[in-house]
Amino acid sequence: MDVTVAEMAAAVRALAADMVEAAGSGGSAAADRMALAATVLFARHLHFDPDSPAWPDRDRFLVSSGDGATLLYALLHLAGYAALPLEALKSYRQFGSRTTGHPTYDRDAGIEATTGPPGQGLGLAVGMAMAERLLHARFGDSLVDHRTFVIADAADFAQGMCHEACAIAGHHRLDRLTVLYDAGIPTDAPVPFGPDIEDVCTRFAGYAWDCQVVDGGDGDAIDRALRQARSGDRPSLICLRRAGGLGRPVGEARFAVPAAALQA
Repeated sequence: MDVTVAEMAAAVRALAADMVEAAGSGGSAAADRMALAATVLFARHLHFDPDSPAWPDRDRFLVSSGDGATLLYALLHLAGYAALPLEALKSYRQFGSRTTGHPTYDRDAGIEATTGPPGQGLGLAVGMAMAERLLHARFGDSLVDHRTFVIADAADFAQGMCHEACAIAGHHRLDRLTVLYDAGIPTDAPVPFGPDIEDVCTRFAGYAWDCQVVDGGDGDAIDRALRQARSGDRPSLICLRRAGGLGRPVGEARFAVPAAALQA
């Protein structure tokens, strides 16, 4: 049976919500907003093999967003990583679980790095993209020919280290680096936009990046943007604008809080 990208994205959102519900804590906002973009990436662009997670020339994928753990775990589970069965998702944020509140490096499970504080995952992605280019210069296309993708949000962009790393990426023309930016605002909002009043695209153009603004709810537009990013000669920023996640009522809290905590 053929499954559409939209149906895959719905499964990612459902798993993320179930993980938060079972744990009684955590967040699924990133999964709500970015499930479609991430699913398009996994289904049509990302080169990886869940049966061989240590494949050296696999594409690298990181979720830098602080509340993106459930998104990452759901994606890797549905992609077929044996180290992340459904039982591992059910134990999200529990003591001794493989699915910790913030993803921890686990190559067998497809987790490329421990992302930590805001901005760190994006900085790590720049380092991975730079390492790829250095190895490519030494060994050539036949051995090194992969890309680095990272999902980031406004909390990442608010950190100075993020912009220092992105400036380095632009300076070195790391054209195999693509950032999917969860702008999290309505598609009809005027530019400038971002965590404050800055024009994010103008800033990144100054870093010598290619920048595209896309409706985060349009799978075909996301696919076209990723294809354009693959053909460019600079690092690419894809700004995904969307008011909120599908199925999330307006005003719903970003984090689930146990009832006992509210009564304390």
